[in-house]
Amino acid sequence: MRQRPGPGGHINPPVFPLTGGVDGDPPGPRDIIGDEAGKTGLHALRDVDDVSLLSLPELAAYDSTDDMITVISAAQALCRERRILLLADAPGFWADVDSARAGLSAFDPVRDGQTALYFPQVQMIDPLTGRMRSFPPSGAIAGVCARTDAERGVWKAPAGTAARLAGVRSLSVRLTDRENALLNPLGVNCLRTLPAVGSVVWGARTLQGADALDSEWKYVSVRRLTCTSRRACTADCSGWCSNPTASSWPGRRGPPAALRPRRAPGRNPLPGAAGTRSRRVRIGTRPPRRRPPPPPGTWAPPPHPTPRCPCGPVPPAPRRHVTPHAPPGGAGPARRSGPYTFGSAGWRSAPRPRPRIPPARTGRSGRRGPHPR
Repeated sequence: MRQRPGPGGHINPPVFPLTGGVDGDPPGPRDIIGDEAGKTGLHALRDVDDVSLLSLPELAAYDSTDDMITVISAAQALCRERRILLLADAPGFWADVDSARAGLSAFDPVRDGQTALYFPQVQMIDPLTGRMRSFPPSGAIAGVCARTDAERGVWKAPAGTAARLAGVRSLSVRLTDRENALLNPLGVNCLRTLPAVGSVVWGARTLQGADALDSEWKYVSVRRLTCTSRRACTADCSGWCSNPTASSWPGRRGPPAALRPRRAPGRNPLPGAAGTRSRRVRIGTRPPRRRPPPPPGTWAPPPHPTPRCPCGPVPPAPRRHVTPHAPPGGAGPARRSGPYTFGSAGWRSAPRPRPRIPPARTGRSGRRGPHPR
């Protein structure tokens, strides 16, 4: 038996109504937050490793903005601890740009660089009824982030014409360039419909990315790259935890100086220059390297760069030549090498020799004049 296509040209899936049960109430703020001791609600993620994105689409259906802020604040504490990016949905009662600008002040207590807010909702086909309805966009945004990570990398912002929302038919609010320019500087990531592309993500800012805040965690790509790098470093260094340094660190490339073995294996696995500096590890910082002196027979650039002249180009400075015959320590007679002279006082510029002017030629009669042909 063939099924007839429903509204929108899609075939309605078979729906079997259930009787004798109770649907129950949607989860409230306490249900989502849960208990840390019992590891319920949000705290159940503490037993899950490698979580990078968190989406809470149930919050968009709340009628009270205070309940949304309460849950988002609890989720942000977990996200900061586990280095997770929170994808927040705009309230469902934001029907236009004016209501979004008016209600954005309620998110001031949770303006954090670990959260990104997206507006408006997306229109998709409900798989249960086969009809078009609105959905919070955080689930689709998570899919865009996963696709961007696989194709480009975590450092690429999940926005632009490449961040197309697959499966989205339309948006609940159609935004123009002017309306997008009003919301984006406030830290709201807008979803737009472009003529030749479709529905795309047209913003990659965090809630702390408003222009007035001038925060270093303004963009989602910066926050995600930092969180991913820290998680990768933690996972990479976990294999070296509680291992003797004398047998583990020599095989690694560029180990810190404090962890290099200085004694026999098995004795003082974390040695140091002194007892107070033992078991002290510094990662990510390295003293500046000093350039060694040039070997004999080579040349090095002058010690001071040539200053720029506003009047015009300046001729390049002469090269500094070092000869193998230079006496060590500045002792002995001065030897000339190019435009510099090495003597008792070290290198110094030598005066340039005056050009030799040839004498004027004379003719057979002894008078000065042109040479006879």
